[in-house]
Amino acid sequence: NLGNVASTVGLDEQNEVISIYPNPSSGIVNINFENNNQKTLTVTDISGKVVISEILNSNTSVDLTSFGKGIYIFDLQSEKGNILKKVTIK
Repeated sequence: NLGNVASTVGLDEQNEVISIYPNPSSGIVNINFENNNQKTLTVTDISGKVVISEILNSNTSVDLTSFGKGIYIFDLQSEKGNILKKVTIK
């Protein structure tokens, strides 16, 4: 659900906690999660163009400052499922 702007989203029965913050951001977005199972991060702009795609094995920061202001969709996938989160870069 792209309308979900909560900072923490649970996944499945594992209740994996993932935090994507700050939102809105000036360009640097932090991604923290409790378990270090491998995850695939795909960040798209509002038109659907992929701007970042990478494999995550631990907490990280993503720098979107070079992509400009706007709304970006963070899609974080793991073997437990995936979450979508809208992040505004201002």
